[in-house]
Order: sequence, then structure tokens, then C-alpha cells
Amino acid sequence: MPFLSASALRRAALAVMTVMTVLAPGMAWAHEERHAARGAELWAAHCAMCHEVGHGGAHHLGPHLNGLIGRRYAGAAGFEGYSPALRRLGEEGAHWDEARLAAFLRDPYRMVPGTRMGFGGLDEAPDLDHLVAWLVQAGAGDAVAEPGFRLPPGVLAIEGDREWGEYLSAECATCHRRDGSADGIPAITGWPETSFVTVMHAYRAGVRTNPTMKMIAGRLSDDEIAALAAHFAGFDRTAQ
Repeated sequence: MPFLSASALRRAALAVMTVMTVLAPGMAWAHEERHAARGAELWAAHCAMCHEVGHGGAHHLGPHLNGLIGRRYAGAAGFEGYSPALRRLGEEGAHWDEARLAAFLRDPYRMVPGTRMGFGGLDEAPDLDHLVAWLVQAGAGDAVAEPGFRLPPGVLAIEGDREWGEYLSAECATCHRRDGSADGIPAITGWPETSFVTVMHAYRAGVRTNPTMKMIAGRLSDDEIAALAAHFAGFDRTAQ
């Protein structure tokens, strides 16, 4: 197999994005076919734990998503947590439009190998269409995004034992990488503890639906989830 330079690989990635933009199977872009209520539900289940959008949206674990359409990749001012892969594509002129956003949300790791986004993708075409439409609407200021799955303050206030979390993390490390890289499996290092705890409880409650994660989260106590959160928060995300 011939060796490809980094610049050639990036050009190939841009070409793949262009093809995916054109083909985007199953996507219906007519606004009247979109359902805002369903899009808001999907936002709460899959996105709101890491991102904010709508009135007052600010950076969180991920960047805010206001004004996303037309913005270059890794282009939200003030957000420092972008992956090098996304930054390189942005520097080469890649920008977000609705079809590219849909392709990214369908399979982030194929669209941008090396992305740090902790989301495995949404494969159902109708739901993907509704989510994209709602994100565009909310990000333009036409909707106010309510926070997603919420936990009682007492659960979020549990102080996790990092040493215990390190012991418990052996099972996590069979799939997730401690160096923060991602190859089809979301990175979980360097998360704010409250975000990690919220996501794990969302799996336990069935709000997030990955069957493996639902099974694992269902076996963990509140204290064990807090311990894992404390352990993985100790990794420097920006250095990866």
C-alpha cells in the first residue's frame, strides 16, 4: 500500500466529506418534514450533557452550538478542547453545513478520524434529520434549549474516591483508551466529573440506549460512578 503524506490524508478526508454531503443516504431536508419536538428529545438524550445551544448557550465539555452552520470546523471562539484532527480540517477551510453535520452525527469517527467527541453516532435517518433540523433552529436563536437529563444535587455532590475509581476503571479500559484517543469508541478522559456522572446515570436510567453501557451502568452504585468520574477527570484532556 503506498504511503500517503499527512496533507494527502487530509485532502482525502475532505473529499470523503464532500461525497457524504452529496449522498447522505436517507436524509430529507424539507423543513415541513422535520419534527422539532422529536429533535428536542434527541438533543436531551444525546447532546445536552456535553453541549449547550440556544439563548445563553456557553462552552461546556464541548463547544456551544450556536451559529454552527457556516462556521468553520473547530471555529467556536474561546473553546480550547478541539482535537488536532478537527483543527487541521478547519484550517484547510472545512465548514459546517446541514449535510456535513448530519454525516458527522451519523458516524463521527468515520467523518473526522481522531475526533474527541464522546458520541458513537445516531444511525436512524428520520431521527438524525429531526436532530439536525432542531440544532439548526436552536442555534439560530429560534428556540431555547432546556438542559437534558438532570440528576438530584445530592447525587452530583458525591465525592469520588480516585484510587477506587482507578481500580474500577480496568473494565472501562477494555474498550476506552486511557490516552484519550478514540477509534470508534468515545474518549472518556478529562471530562468534568458532573458530566461523567450525568452520562452514566443517563445510561442507567435508559435515557441513553447503548446496551453495553446500560448494562455496565446498571451494575454500578452511585459511589462507584462518582469514583470513576474522579479517576478519569484526572487525565489532562488538552494534552492528548
